[in-house]
Amino acid sequence: NENEVDFIGLVSILWLSKYTIISITSIFIICGVLISLSIPDRYTASVLLKMSEDSSSASSQYSGLASMAGISLSGPGDKTAYAVATIESKGFLKHLVSFKGIKENLYAAESYDKRANKISYKKDTFDDVSNKWLSSEPSYIKVHTRSVKRKLIVKEDKNTKFIKIEYEHVSPYFARDFLELVIRELNNVSRKKDLVESSDALEYLYNHLEKTKQKDIRESMNKIIKNQLETQMLANVREDYLVTPVDPVFIPEFKSYPSRSIICIVAALLGGFLSILLVLIRRSNFFSDVKKRINL
Repeated sequence: NENEVDFIGLVSILWLSKYTIISITSIFIICGVLISLSIPDRYTASVLLKMSEDSSSASSQYSGLASMAGISLSGPGDKTAYAVATIESKGFLKHLVSFKGIKENLYAAESYDKRANKISYKKDTFDDVSNKWLSSEPSYIKVHTRSVKRKLIVKEDKNTKFIKIEYEHVSPYFARDFLELVIRELNNVSRKKDLVESSDALEYLYNHLEKTKQKDIRESMNKIIKNQLETQMLANVREDYLVTPVDPVFIPEFKSYPSRSIICIVAALLGGFLSILLVLIRRSNFFSDVKKRINL
């Protein structure tokens, strides 16, 4: 059939140029290996959180009256959304980077030495010997945008209300430590916030309770007072005030990135494809012959 492509001729051309194809493909494979080895290993620590049990019984029944007094009686769904929003917020990161060693490990960490258990930092950014920033110290907004936003992943399960947090870093130990810091400070920030709000609410309620004569309103206010006293009690005695880990944060044993085998395979396929294309372009007579056959 004159319209059929001469596949035998194609195979013959490729066979005659096999050394060229092998050479180009080998160069791509070597480059793929070098690139994959130059990328430092990254480890992803993860934790699953559940909202701590709320003993508040007046949250739904008296939320309307409480809102009139400027008191927030939020339900579990609201607290889950609040926890996710807090973790992802720039203000919460500003609080986290106030702890020693957090900002440089978030922003300037470059690689990790397993044997020495030591993090190496970008040479033009941070000097770990003098513990000083070589250039201008980055703001917490810059740290959030360039380093945290892409590596700290927060996911909420709408059905179970569980929160999954993942964080990727060159050091598996810092990845674990950072997630533990996030959980601890999330509980502390929420605890302090609720203590301040409940103290203000109790002061307001006690002042207005004396002025209120209607029995049903006094009963409602007494139950809201009880609710706020329970909030203060839980805030002072419960360590996991807002969220509780379903499972402790573990040090990741296996790297999550990069996949060096995939990088090498992609480099080999790309090298093979480009080398074959280059050989066929050089043998332009083959294309002209195919074109003539198709036109006929």
